Amino acid sequence: MNDLLMEEEYDELVELQNQLSYPAITEYGEDEYFQFQEISKILNRGRIHVDTLAEYRFVLFLTGMKAKDIDELLAHENAHVNVAESFNAIVHGYVLDISMKWEGNRKAFVLQPAADVDLPYDWSEENRRRVSELMAYAPKLYGECLSEGDIKILEQLRQRGKVVAMPTALPERALACG
Repeated sequence: MNDLLMEEEYDELVELQNQLSYPAITEYGEDEYFQFQEISKILNRGRIHVDTLAEYRFVLFLTGMKAKDIDELLAHENAHVNVAESFNAIVHGYVLDISMKWEGNRKAFVLQPAADVDLPYDWSEENRRRVSELMAYAPKLYGECLSEGDIKILEQLRQRGKVVAMPTALPERALACG
């Protein structure tokens, strides 16, 4: 438990890793690649990785999550994977990142589910961006809500250029639920 990151540290590292992961890997210098690998090592200390939805369901069940919430989360993450597979992206499975936060005078666990997907190194920057957009937008295509993380990824991609998967006329709040 002492190896787990605090939520703020986790969020900062994920943000930095996302910034490093969306440009074409062929554009990385040695320093950026090394930084990406070091961030991955730190994040992996609090990461549970599984290959299948059945395994993911079991891990989520062990966290004490309600069955309805598990079903919604599985549908959401599987939407990302379905779109990734449709474009022949590299699907590694699913992850559950665990960090900590203070609640009063005690620490509490923070769970962050995600699909574990990489884009092939030899893809063009345009193709990587397009598939990244569609993967981030995937839950909406399947009738699910976008998560805060999905919206952040779409915002990052929008800052780097035109986002085609997300209707630009809609404010981000219209893409999320709740």
